[in-house]
Amino acid sequence: PYLRTQETYTQIVKSFNCNKKTSTLDHRIREQEFGNLNQIDSKVYKQRVFIGRFYYRFNNGENGADCFGRISSFLDDLYKNVHYKENQYDNYVIVCHGIIMRVFLMKMLNLPIEEYQRLACPDNCKLWVLEKENKGKYKLITKNIKYYH
Repeated sequence: PYLRTQETYTQIVKSFNCNKKTSTLDHRIREQEFGNLNQIDSKVYKQRVFIGRFYYRFNNGENGADCFGRISSFLDDLYKNVHYKENQYDNYVIVCHGIIMRVFLMKMLNLPIEEYQRLACPDNCKLWVLEKENKGKYKLITKNIKYYH
C-alpha cells in the first residue's frame, strides 16, 4: 500500500503486453512496521543482535515473525485462488519491500530462521524470481542474492 511500491507497480504494468492482468492491493504484504525508531541506541541495537532480527520487535512496531504471519495468510489466500479458480495465471508478480521479500523466500522455500537472518535486503527495484518445480515446490532462480557474513 505504500506510495513507492504503488509507483513501482505502475511502471511494471506498463511493460506487460497482455490483456490478462489483474491487480490487487493487499495490506498484508506491506513492509515491516518499525514503530518508534527515535529510540534506537546502542543498547537497542545490541538487543536486536542478541535476540535476532527475526524475533526482535521495535517499540510500537513488529518483528519478522509478525511479518511471517501476514505473508503466510496472504499466500494461503493466493494458493486458494490459484488452485480453485478458473482462469488461473501462469505467472504472478508481487511488488513489495525488502524485508517482506526475505520473508516470502523464507515461507516459499521453507528456509530456517538462521537463513532468513543471513539474507540481506535486496537493492531497490531488485527482482527475485521463483520458479515452480514438480509437486508444487519452488526454487529461487535469481543469482547473486546478497548475504550477511
